[in-house]
Amino acid sequence: MSPPLASPADDRDRTNNLDDNRTDDRADDRTDDRADDGTDDRAGAPADGRTDNPTDDPTDDPTDDPTDDPTDDRADDRALVLALPSAVTSRFAVLVLTTLAGSYHLSLLLYGFWLQIVGAASEHVRQDSCLREARAGAATTDPFLLTDRYRSCVLGVTTRETLTVLAMTTVPLLVALLLYLLHPRWREWGRRPRPLEELDHDAGAPLAALVAERGRRVRVFVDENDLGTGASIYGFPGRYRLMVGLELVVTATTRPDRARVVLRHEFAHLDNRDVGLTYLAVSLWWAFVGTMVVPVLVVTALPDPRSLLLVTLQVAALVAVQWLARRAVLRGREHYADVRSAATAEDTESAVAVLRTLRTKSPWLSNHPLQRERVKVVRAPRLLLRLALGELFAAGLLVGIAFSPLLQAVNQLGSQVTPEMRSNAIGLVFGVVLGAIVAAVICRAVAGGAARAPWRAAGCVTGGMLAGQVLTVTAPGASPWTVLLPDPWLALALALILLVTTRVHIGWVTACAAAARPASPRRRALITMALSALVVGPWLGHWFMSLWVINLSELSWTYTSFMVWTGTSSAPMLLGVVLAAAYLFWAEPRHVPAGAFPPPWFVTVLACAAFLAGGLWLHPVLAGARETSLAHETLSGYVLLGAAVSFLVLAASVIGAVTGGRGRTARAVAHAVIALLAACAPMVLIALLHSSVATCGWSAPLGCAVQEGSFPVAFRGYAVALLGPALLLAMPAAAAGSGIRRLVSGRRTVAVESGPRSRTVVGPGAVGALVVTLAVIWNWSPRLTDGDWRIRPPSDPGLLTPVEAGSVETVAACREIGKAYLAPAVTLAVDVTASPNLHMRLFRTAAAADDPVLYAMAWAGVGSFDRASGRGVVEAGKQIQHYCALRLLEEEAAGG
Repeated sequence: MSPPLASPADDRDRTNNLDDNRTDDRADDRTDDRADDGTDDRAGAPADGRTDNPTDDPTDDPTDDPTDDPTDDRADDRALVLALPSAVTSRFAVLVLTTLAGSYHLSLLLYGFWLQIVGAASEHVRQDSCLREARAGAATTDPFLLTDRYRSCVLGVTTRETLTVLAMTTVPLLVALLLYLLHPRWREWGRRPRPLEELDHDAGAPLAALVAERGRRVRVFVDENDLGTGASIYGFPGRYRLMVGLELVVTATTRPDRARVVLRHEFAHLDNRDVGLTYLAVSLWWAFVGTMVVPVLVVTALPDPRSLLLVTLQVAALVAVQWLARRAVLRGREHYADVRSAATAEDTESAVAVLRTLRTKSPWLSNHPLQRERVKVVRAPRLLLRLALGELFAAGLLVGIAFSPLLQAVNQLGSQVTPEMRSNAIGLVFGVVLGAIVAAVICRAVAGGAARAPWRAAGCVTGGMLAGQVLTVTAPGASPWTVLLPDPWLALALALILLVTTRVHIGWVTACAAAARPASPRRRALITMALSALVVGPWLGHWFMSLWVINLSELSWTYTSFMVWTGTSSAPMLLGVVLAAAYLFWAEPRHVPAGAFPPPWFVTVLACAAFLAGGLWLHPVLAGARETSLAHETLSGYVLLGAAVSFLVLAASVIGAVTGGRGRTARAVAHAVIALLAACAPMVLIALLHSSVATCGWSAPLGCAVQEGSFPVAFRGYAVALLGPALLLAMPAAAAGSGIRRLVSGRRTVAVESGPRSRTVVGPGAVGALVVTLAVIWNWSPRLTDGDWRIRPPSDPGLLTPVEAGSVETVAACREIGKAYLAPAVTLAVDVTASPNLHMRLFRTAAAADDPVLYAMAWAGVGSFDRASGRGVVEAGKQIQHYCALRLLEEEAAGG
């Protein structure tokens, strides 16, 4: 009987599978289109425009002819590999997060089985106390107090359920930690470890001398049951142990060079600090299987054997992902130990000689890489810097598995912040995961000259996220793609949006990794990994939030277009774009390509001047705004902003053509964004000037820009409305301009001047960014806190007429609410100032029902309108939706 915690040292199974990430199609990569990479002619080329010999291909396998592998080049590659963040660490993070995601889904299954056993599978049964309390107090309790009490009761029930599932999710981690603390005992279980000092002095002295050469305090044990030359290191910091076979003791006397290679490799694990990761990875695997997989299969087979096949397939997929992540960690650490232990040419040849004597028992199940792979990596460490497509797919997979269910869990907690803020918070968490892993992979590939397939990398990340949602194990009907199956074109459009978003993110990471600042590759990679979370997180949150609402609402194309539009006013998304452009603008030399005219600052000034002059033609349209309605004033604002956006987008395309070209697309977009920020404040002032002059004439410039409100309020509104569309349209315009320059200049890399850096747009860009950022934060401050915000009354007079209470059956009213208002209320809670009419219709429908609870909640919503309380309107609408959902479940259960 084998121990439940197998040692990773057994059968020499301890390393990462770089097999799956081999770039066998490197020849195709040489001709791959890299115009959008954000890199120079080859990844890692100097950012000042210098290019190496175009015939040099860094992806050529230097092990094809070992005699052509220069020692100096190998030493530089080794130093670069060890300087960059290790792939073992990022893959271990994938393993931990995969364990959490899989455990969460299996915990949902286990909790669902428990609810079936106790007869509380339906939500209305678990929240029956809330229904009874609301019905008992509907006639005597203040509507506001009733709504608040109902919300608190539901929040308490859902919070307990969510925390129970989350607590179940942590069980594998706790068991894994326990197994890790006990791993020295498991490692020695079934063996006969004997301290080296207890052997005969003549037999153990040579090995003790070789261990002393390493300068590390490690206690050595001899496994008297192991007749081989193997060795493994285990234990905890400060108390590491080295267990060796009997044959290695003899080899230390007869063939000290071979024994020295084995010891050098084992001590390299200490230098790489991966010993703890090894046994934690193994512990996570056994804990996940023992505490999650086995119980789920058992409880599924007992009550309903017919569902065993489906559950088994879902669990098998999670187990396979977990196994591959574990194997990736264990194989990767062996490669890095091989590279670190072979410091010189003599060490390399000695390591190769020993590796050629090893045999992997099972290429697919072994935790060690194949022998030929290890030999190739030792001779050419740069192979560890290949583009790891498998790692990118795994990162996307775990985000796809965990994002949607976690969003639902957080939404059930009923936080006072809006749904968009919750999605942004979760997006930031998963942005840390996806952004850091993607940035680490791309930075290593750029350093190794292998970042030549950006669309392939984006496809792996996107495919992983979509596959993760398919593998999601949740309650029936909870799949976010349920509504999209009848409309494959909509599903394809959403997938393409995700693909393009991922591709833009990878292009930015590639450009940052190849930039000139900071000078240290490791520091550059770490900064890029940190910023990547802030850049991609809000976009992930918005995409998943949109998919979730589409699934609830069945609005299909209507909401898809609304999703794109709301993205232009999302403060976290826009600030992510600004941060990405600002960092790349700082990290990349700010001088313009040779022969570029006009300079970017001149294009910005020209756009402002053109808007100032061209806006005069719009004055007849804007005239009379003071005497007309608010809707006409709003229309005038849209006309002015549309003209300003048009000029800015045109300027962005010109800047892209000036600063872009082959290998400079991301840099051109960064230049355009910074220039746009510099022009935003002047454009807003010009728009307000045109609005005021068209209304009141030149006698009071900026004096009557709006009919109501102060000038700061008007400036804030115009700035927020202008920035989003301008940014999101300027980025593709700048990329298109860069593509045009590439076509004009051919496939040559754009030469860059080596003179002093131009700082002509740095000052205005910084001032513009500060002004616009403050305006955006000011506009969104109520939504970032638990505070309230003002809501305007409904603009439709028909919604203000009295409604007859009790004229509609409760079930019919709830069905109408669920069909017509569920998703819009959730969606428009993001921007409640645009939804007064929709919320008032919801309250009128609820007030017409013959249910006193719905009537009271509807009056709470109407009263919130009287108080101009946006928070109260949203909360009343949410409680009406929830109450109706429970009533429909009650009706369904009563009907059999």
